[in-house]
Amino acid sequence: MENNLSHHIFVARQPIFDRKLQVYGYEILFRDSDIKSANIRDGDVATSKVILDGFSIAQQGIKKNAKLFVNFPYNFLISGMATVLPKECAVIEILEDVIIDRKVLKSCIELKKKGYLIALDDYIGHVTNEKLFKIIDIVKIDVLNMDYDLIKDLIKKVKMLNPKIKVLIEKVEDENIFKITRSYGGDYFQGFFFQQPEIIKGKSIAPTTVTRLKLLNFFSRKREYDIEDLENIIKTDISLSYKLLQYINSPAIGLPNKIKYIRQAINLLGYKNVVKWCRIFLLTLINPSDRGIELIRMSSIRGYFLMCLRKFIQVPATGDELFLLGLFSLLDALLEQPMKEIVKLIPLEDLIKKTLLGEITVLAPYIDIIKLQEQGKWRKLPSILKKTDLSMDIITSCYSHALNETNDLFQIE
Repeated sequence: MENNLSHHIFVARQPIFDRKLQVYGYEILFRDSDIKSANIRDGDVATSKVILDGFSIAQQGIKKNAKLFVNFPYNFLISGMATVLPKECAVIEILEDVIIDRKVLKSCIELKKKGYLIALDDYIGHVTNEKLFKIIDIVKIDVLNMDYDLIKDLIKKVKMLNPKIKVLIEKVEDENIFKITRSYGGDYFQGFFFQQPEIIKGKSIAPTTVTRLKLLNFFSRKREYDIEDLENIIKTDISLSYKLLQYINSPAIGLPNKIKYIRQAINLLGYKNVVKWCRIFLLTLINPSDRGIELIRMSSIRGYFLMCLRKFIQVPATGDELFLLGLFSLLDALLEQPMKEIVKLIPLEDLIKKTLLGEITVLAPYIDIIKLQEQGKWRKLPSILKKTDLSMDIITSCYSHALNETNDLFQIE
């Protein structure tokens, strides 16, 4: 792991879905690793660091052609700084406090001519300049705690101003809000609804999923794996076998010769690495949808993050157990089943089970830390860090490590 922690940034990447829950893009949220400077008052400084560092980080390990939304304050809009970003994937987001004057309109017109998409953040119904609505492509509406009738009226007003504008619904916290705002005419959706499981009474897990959960059970046991046993269990699932060979022959591994056999792959990667890999990619087979892949990507980052933290904390759990804790922390959303039912199917230590079930344990604060990172709520980190004796440098370094590990895994998509 890189020891030079003098310049780290936090980049949180929140997925944006379309009406079919396919990934449309991501919003990039940024903070400096120094918690004292995380309370950034100068939007120019924050945006410049996103442009220089965060954008390239955010592009790693995601599907091709995904849009990346970057917040732009007034000075950066009128300075032409946006043109340093690739027009094929960048969406220039005008912050809600930007005054729409002649300079801003001119800059937006120039960006449109060059092929950029432009979004307006946090629309609440005020139209300070109708000319802007003839230029922009996307309007974002924050619906948290908003009355349903008001949401409907705002979407209708946007479409009346310009029928071509797409409406992006922000702060979609659950499945119900997603369905309602979609019925009102919302085009894109952002928020934590994709983490919230919709539990349907009497819903059963599909037979193929049960089979793969049994495989996951095998790979979750605390044991040393015989290479022949490992080879045979992988071969029982043809999709898993294919994925493993696809992975080891990917640019992320960079082998000079093509690997054709599972035994070769195990010998080259090492059985411990193969076991970790199987846990992650069994989940992608259980739920291969865009929504599922985003959950699995997040789960993988959580797993590697917690495993990395192990060397800095004193807890009654191994690095491998912490990896499983992170990896399985979103299983309820992935399978759309209560966590209490899922943990019955997988052999886990009691401490890991209790933490997954949301009980207050010695491991719970570390789950809270990674959740705050995902949500871009860095201002809430200091109070938790005081309880854990961890520093922002350690958190940043471990998160960077987790991102790199996960990005390497998902480069084969």
